[in-house]
Amino acid sequence: MIKTMIRCVLCLFLSICCLCCSRNDGTVIVIASDLHYLSDRLYDHGNAFLRVVGNADGKYMPFIEEITDTFVQEVISIHPDLVVLSGDLTFNGEKISHEMLCKKLSMIEESGIQVCVIPGNHDIENSYARKYEGDEVLFTGSISRNDFFRQYDMFGIDEALYRDNDSFSYVCQVDTDTWMLLLDVNASSIDNAVSQDTLVWLEEVLQESRRVGVDVISVTHQNLLQQSLFKDGFIISNAQSVIDLFDQYGVRLNLSGHIHIQHQTKKDSLMECTVSALPVSPLQYGVITINNHHLSYHSESLDVSKWAKDSHQEGYDDFSWYARQFFFECGKNRKEEGMADEDLLNAYMQLNCAYFSGDLREVSMDEEIQNRWKEADPYTWVYIQTILQEKGNDYRYFEIDLNE
Repeated sequence: MIKTMIRCVLCLFLSICCLCCSRNDGTVIVIASDLHYLSDRLYDHGNAFLRVVGNADGKYMPFIEEITDTFVQEVISIHPDLVVLSGDLTFNGEKISHEMLCKKLSMIEESGIQVCVIPGNHDIENSYARKYEGDEVLFTGSISRNDFFRQYDMFGIDEALYRDNDSFSYVCQVDTDTWMLLLDVNASSIDNAVSQDTLVWLEEVLQESRRVGVDVISVTHQNLLQQSLFKDGFIISNAQSVIDLFDQYGVRLNLSGHIHIQHQTKKDSLMECTVSALPVSPLQYGVITINNHHLSYHSESLDVSKWAKDSHQEGYDDFSWYARQFFFECGKNRKEEGMADEDLLNAYMQLNCAYFSGDLREVSMDEEIQNRWKEADPYTWVYIQTILQEKGNDYRYFEIDLNE
């Protein structure tokens, strides 16, 4: 049971450690989502690979190695108290990708920074794990649920205050006033759902958090709240059961990913922030600062050009611009099937780029272009309207009091 003497002693010990090591200006957490790392042993930039990624969702996969290495170095430079990766760690669950990513994450831990991860829907027993050689797409091994537990136990589970027996869910100590609850539905006994056993465990954890008087920040891969027009496949199937517990025990914030957009939604007392996919322009991750129960969040964009310069590598000037162009062209490729109007495609992708970045302060689209989209593709027109209705919002920043 949770309320054992060993757990209480461990909690007290970690609290003292956090108190001794915490910064005067607050606790700092870096959170990234949907890294989709693919080991460079699995692709050769040949036709098969470029065809797959060029017609996909805009992840800048031809440079995923550079993006990942930049993230590792930026994290080490920032030196936060905690780094959280909220799922879809790999492209499609490739065994080699998991192995190589663990080596990169170990570099962060070796610098004295705790890393906590949960799996995403791409990471375990994925039948789409592939290797790309020239014009060929070849099968490669994925990993099992048990493999994931063995490989990643050093990144969160081994230092957890509490862990669930039915999933990769666990709780880590952030500072003397804050716990991070990582809630997994991808290595659990029920796909995309919090099992009944895990719900029981979750309530026990939340009861204990209330007893000791700490704030709880939740992290999931899939969303708890609807963030966009897209709903099916993005929201945890029994999300309401989790939301009800969060409301009962005063959990005010959930951080998630999966949908790849930088966004925020609030329902009653719960705010959810979705962190945009790291390899999708503008290559963002989140930086959280907690001070006296007050949390502030802002997005940062990777500076791959600086990483390349510091690493004495050439050919990476204007990397951010090329990442945006790649996202732009991928989006156009996906829409061009049955749509050849360049003006409509360009206007749509300008809007879509802003939507994924979270910066909707000045989004706009000519009314005549909107009407043409309505005639050409009513579904896309509805999507465009949902974005335009959010004009003026900047989802890259927020502040929240955790104990209100």
